[in-house]
Amino acid sequence: MHNIFTERVNRYLRKKAIEISHVGVNVILDWGFWASKDRIEISEFFKLNNIQYEWHYIDIESDRWKKQIEERNRIIEEGNGGSDLYLDEGLMNKLLSIFEEPNREEIDVWYINS
Repeated sequence: MHNIFTERVNRYLRKKAIEISHVGVNVILDWGFWASKDRIEISEFFKLNNIQYEWHYIDIESDRWKKQIEERNRIIEEGNGGSDLYLDEGLMNKLLSIFEEPNREEIDVWYINS
């Protein structure tokens, strides 16, 4: 069921991205795009719809990333996380299993956050 709703929301946001960008406003899609195939597919979608785009990637050391996740989880446990999700070990392992780090050629702006 989750995938059905995800697909519907994805289609809706793509449609809105076309409408918004064609009136001259920048659109930021912060969906993660963790898999290479997802980055390729959305890039083709942008090209097909005459939308200029650029990819940004934040490269962070794994120890710092883990500390930031721990801090985020602590804030959530204290009741101050807003709509953020608590990332337990099981969810983190699931997410990491689908992550494919981009190569430099597919990224326009590569931030190094060490």
